[in-house]
Amino acid sequence: MNATSRRFTLRDGTWTIHQQLDTAIGPLNSLSAYRRYLASIMALRGGVEDCFQTISWPDFLKEWRPASLMTVLNQDARDMDMSPSILPPPSPPQNISELLGMVYVVEGASLGAQILVKQASQLGLSADFGARHLAMQSGSLNGWKTFLSLLEKAPQFDGDSAVEGARQLFCYALDAVRRTDEQAGISHG
Repeated sequence: MNATSRRFTLRDGTWTIHQQLDTAIGPLNSLSAYRRYLASIMALRGGVEDCFQTISWPDFLKEWRPASLMTVLNQDARDMDMSPSILPPPSPPQNISELLGMVYVVEGASLGAQILVKQASQLGLSADFGARHLAMQSGSLNGWKTFLSLLEKAPQFDGDSAVEGARQLFCYALDAVRRTDEQAGISHG
């Protein structure tokens, strides 16, 4: 098994649903598009972070955990004069491989943040106003790199189970976008 095969198992197994999510979010080309995105990401991260607080983390991860974004997301929401809702937590992972799949989605968001932070800056948003979470995510890829290393060292890994955990979290993210849109009266045909 090569050094990146687990990452690519997850990437390839979630490609379609990941593209659906990217399409559903769309570009952040206006303040209303950004507010929609922010409401969706807060609903998603709030539920996921609640879920992650209730699980028993495997020993091989040592003290490493995905970074929490809720404090800065709440600051961003205040900047934008918003008070979005949070989704109920997703189903907890049934095994270590599902957990790794879920964390792949959460930590992988730092890669997308590299693009979104540039779009947000064109709207006048920054690390000091409205886009703190994007600045935090895009400021360093250390969490992502650490996760990839831990992913490869995981003593237990079932690719199908990991992909299922990741797919479930991508579906949960799509649900966050749809719920945000429903609250705003936007229909998804």
